[in-house]
Amino acid sequence: MYALSDFQVNKKKWNEFNQKNIETAKTIIRERMRIVSQTVLKEMPHCPLSENRTIITVGKPVDEIVKTAQDNNFDLIIMGTHGHGEFEEMMLGSTASGVILKSKVPVLVVRPS
Repeated sequence: MYALSDFQVNKKKWNEFNQKNIETAKTIIRERMRIVSQTVLKEMPHCPLSENRTIITVGKPVDEIVKTAQDNNFDLIIMGTHGHGEFEEMMLGSTASGVILKSKVPVLVVRPS
């Protein structure tokens, strides 16, 4: 006879819980991207941003960005970053830095003015 330990049962429930929340988050993100892309396209009709070109993945941001760019043959990765002071302005964020180090695809990092 085989019995699941409490840990295995709890782990299974935890994974089910996480998967449900991941799907909920993806739905919310897709809706927000739909609204943003419609707003941007009204102002810039030739902008390539569109909701059907949005890719949502789950995982470590640096790894997912690099993998997605390679898997989809991207020509360029454009990332935003921001500084909060003189020292921070000299440094990139950890995600942008990680993508620059790991990606074979060129990376352009922009900072809002």
